[in-house]
Amino acid sequence: MIDPEILENIIGYRIPNQALSSNDALEIVGFLPEGMGDSVVAYSEIPTKTGSDFDIDKMYIMVPSFRANYKAKEKVRNYVKSFRGKSIDETISLINDELDRLQIPESEINAEQVAKLLFDETNTDNLYYARDLLVNGILKTKNSLTEDLKNSIGLNQIEKLEYIRFNDNKPLIEQSKGALQNRLIEGYKAVLTHPEVAKEVMTPIDHPHMEDDIKALRGSVDSKADLHHFDDINQIEMKYSFQGGKTGTGQFSNQLVDHNRGMFAEQYFRDTNIGFGHVNSNNETVLDREFSETLNSADTKYMIKFLEDYHKKYGKDKKVLAKNIKEYRIADTISAILNGNLDIAKDPFVTDNNYTNLTNNTAALLIRSGVHPYKINRFLNQPIIKEYIEFVQNKKSKLVDKKEATKQDQKT
Repeated sequence: MIDPEILENIIGYRIPNQALSSNDALEIVGFLPEGMGDSVVAYSEIPTKTGSDFDIDKMYIMVPSFRANYKAKEKVRNYVKSFRGKSIDETISLINDELDRLQIPESEINAEQVAKLLFDETNTDNLYYARDLLVNGILKTKNSLTEDLKNSIGLNQIEKLEYIRFNDNKPLIEQSKGALQNRLIEGYKAVLTHPEVAKEVMTPIDHPHMEDDIKALRGSVDSKADLHHFDDINQIEMKYSFQGGKTGTGQFSNQLVDHNRGMFAEQYFRDTNIGFGHVNSNNETVLDREFSETLNSADTKYMIKFLEDYHKKYGKDKKVLAKNIKEYRIADTISAILNGNLDIAKDPFVTDNNYTNLTNNTAALLIRSGVHPYKINRFLNQPIIKEYIEFVQNKKSKLVDKKEATKQDQKT
């Protein structure tokens, strides 16, 4: 028998983790054959929802802590207690002797840890923990000696898998490690299944608004000459673009985490207004509101026409588009750029729009200040900023003559 709480309190989370939709509250509804190992068959919408594209994406699983109740409880308990000597050192020696007898590698069981648990009487759960450490080591080792032991004390006969529950009548310091871990999982589940959060959990992580806008600004790049990718200059440019994606992944991962933390605080620039985005009552720029600033009617009409003229895909959905583009969730915009950096090998649209290691911090500041993302794309795409970035890169180059680069830039 398995306690229902074990099956119902499963948390899955994708690495890299970007938003609530990277997480799931799961439930076990069946078991695969033993030969499938630790494989999990999840619901088919996970790749779309979490943005997984079958490269390095992984879903990790949090499973509740539980203990096995054996039919021969007394035999198992007495077996574990038999190793308790007069001191911790004697107990360690007894455990190691048993490991040697059973031919169990010392790496499977930490004798010192088990001994300390057997002597620590501040928590009754310690005996269970010590028992589980010993039993798991025995179960993992398969030889004639361990098989005889399993049969003699009943390790092959489990009566029930018991969920380790949090005791509301005990202070935290007296709770077992398993109980604390399970309470944390219960908290995660409560958040992920809350009616007000469920929509965000089930909304796909891929936000196309940045890619659509940048591609419309950039124009078509589909037509390439023969042997394009074998050209040395194109190879160098591709290398720098991919390196930019690697750097941008780290930068915007940090920005996403910082933004989520910043939403709990009213952060602002003292006596400073950057001219766009959100401001407080003192006309100071404020960081980390939930949404960007709202586009006015004229800008909204312009953007609808601009996007439709290039993509030709909205059609009857223009009213929906008009509603959606007025403002964007700041976390969604950061995630969109992060996704663009992660998948830069597919299409380097982020670096094409001048999101580089030299501009990413400025872009992130504007995003977190609430500047509308379409305005940021056009700001970074200005020729003078692109020329400045090229100038800085040439100055840092070990190959480009710095004096000549400076003269050339002075001329332009």
